[in-house]
Amino acid sequence: MKKINILIFTIILSIIFLGIEIIIVRKAAEYEPKGNVVYASVDIKAGEIIKEEMLGQKEIGVSNIHQKSFKDKDEIIGKKVKTEFFKGEIILEGRLYDGKTNDEIQVLDRENRLFTVEFNGDQVNGWWLKEGQYVDIIFIPTEKAQKVTTITDDQKTYKVERVRNVRVAAIIDDKGKLVKDSEKASTPKYVSFEVNDKLDEFLAYAKGNGRLEISVIPDNQTSD
Repeated sequence: MKKINILIFTIILSIIFLGIEIIIVRKAAEYEPKGNVVYASVDIKAGEIIKEEMLGQKEIGVSNIHQKSFKDKDEIIGKKVKTEFFKGEIILEGRLYDGKTNDEIQVLDRENRLFTVEFNGDQVNGWWLKEGQYVDIIFIPTEKAQKVTTITDDQKTYKVERVRNVRVAAIIDDKGKLVKDSEKASTPKYVSFEVNDKLDEFLAYAKGNGRLEISVIPDNQTSD
């Protein structure tokens, strides 16, 4: 009888310990370290540019975080999507194109267009200018152009001309790659300006009839 009582007590004790172990494991799972992941808050089609309103962030257990996921929305805002994401799906690195939309030249006004000019360093303030900055373009015509060429509606002959507050849309190297502020290895060669349909005609004429110089406007001011 005594042996039976000991056996029953042992079984009951084992059940108690098992229950305690289950509770401890469950509690430990609740306290698993968590981390941020970025997910699609709406359906995002392939080829779309990611905007902030398309994304959400949430915390999940670190054991469930994919190596190719992102922790912060700012890491991917402006990138282009390779393959479609469905609402609620975690954004993964391999399904986005490298770089952001600043790998494509942007204009602020849809009515404007882009016009690119080749420069030497001494014509563009030693390349101390950047995308989005405003500059003055100075045109110095050849002697022949000053004497014989008239191209505007009022038959004005071009002399030294200054075009004010022109936006630098992009800086491009000799391989056609956009040069960013953080990239020092790439040597700039071209400047792409955001222009209207009058300024592009002027620049097209100026390229073959004189020299263009860039006067850089500091970021904290614009010319009159």
